[in-house]
Amino acid sequence: MNRLVRAERLRLASHRSTWGSLLLCTVLGLGMAAIVGTTPAEDGPIEMPDVLLGIALCQTVLLVLSVLSVTGEYRAGTVRLAFQAVPRRWPVLAAKALVMGALSAAAGFVLATASVLLVRLVAAEGTAPALDTATWRQILVVPPVFALTAVIGVCVGALCRNSAAAVSVALVWSLAAESLLALVPGPGAALSRWAPFTVLTSLIDPATTSSVPGGPPGSLLYAALLTAALLTAAAALLRHRDAA
Repeated sequence: MNRLVRAERLRLASHRSTWGSLLLCTVLGLGMAAIVGTTPAEDGPIEMPDVLLGIALCQTVLLVLSVLSVTGEYRAGTVRLAFQAVPRRWPVLAAKALVMGALSAAAGFVLATASVLLVRLVAAEGTAPALDTATWRQILVVPPVFALTAVIGVCVGALCRNSAAAVSVALVWSLAAESLLALVPGPGAALSRWAPFTVLTSLIDPATTSSVPGGPPGSLLYAALLTAALLTAAAALLRHRDAA
């Protein structure tokens, strides 16, 4: 597993798409923070959800990068070499999920922290959020949210294999499907509040409500269990394809 993780880390570092995605996340996250910080606040101090507006955009970028980290290998054919070296296949998927999760978590922490510091730098006196316990709690919830999002992206890539199909599924799922579910008469609204991306978004933006009990810890645990189930399903499908 150590060799797989090292190989995956080197592969990601060698791709321009990785650095391009991180640069795009930096521009989006800090750009939105600068806009929020320099816009006069009409209702008092700037709230943390406003500071982290760009984080949702960065989350989508990293989701797509995670999908492409898997489908790109299928497209290039290099995944066959990995599966020949590791016939059981699931360690390859686990290594990809681990590396992408760690990269996304680190990016989330840096971007969230930098966004808060930038707003404090450019905002009018007395309007920026203080660096208190509540602020740090919202900053520290971003890394696990980004990590789980990345693992979901890896799973979608492994399940679909085709880049266009996998990216389409990931974007429609994260940006539209769960919201549309809330419009379904009957249990649709209740089910949508248990959907994974809705739960993850609610951790960053309190305006997005979820039905998961236990507050942020309960929501993180629930999202982690759903992600683990999806990862297990993706690994099982890889074994099935190997047997076929």
